Amino acid sequence: NPRSELARLMTQNGGTRLARAMVNRTWARLLGYGFTSPVDDMGPHNTPSHPEVIDRLAEEFVASGFDVKQLVGWICNTRAYGLTSRMTDGNAVDDPTTNGQPLFSRVYTKPMSVEQLYDSLWVATQVDRVTASDWEEVAANRRRWQSQFVYSFQTDENDEAVTFDGSITQAMMMMNGPL
Repeated sequence: NPRSELARLMTQNGGTRLARAMVNRTWARLLGYGFTSPVDDMGPHNTPSHPEVIDRLAEEFVASGFDVKQLVGWICNTRAYGLTSRMTDGNAVDDPTTNGQPLFSRVYTKPMSVEQLYDSLWVATQVDRVTASDWEEVAANRRRWQSQFVYSFQTDENDEAVTFDGSITQAMMMMNGPL
């Protein structure tokens, strides 16, 4: 049974593999990059950039009973999370897009997700105040327009990389879409 095998793999060694994967994914979600690249490749051939940090967080995560809220709190209280994105002479070499492994000496800027871009445009244009007075109609329009917007960018919900490649479809949606 594949489910039983997955459960066995996830919980063997006290759930250490699961904890390391969850720590890596959560770190990547909050700081833009994980300890491994790609974030889901946690095999022995892909050494984490900061093994002592991922091991300690995973150990504490298991000890907490896999408390995700506490894990997020620990990551948000790290020095790395509180850094600025400003490049200086001291951290100019820390560029994971060219050098591979992130050093976390600064915060890495990243483009907004398609959903964040859509929500920003929705708020900036105040389209909900202009289009209709009926709340249900506004909500229906928002869902329909958002699905069209996301479709035009052709992203999947779990995509790590968000790119705007300037395709004709994307440009037409930005120029002629309801927002």
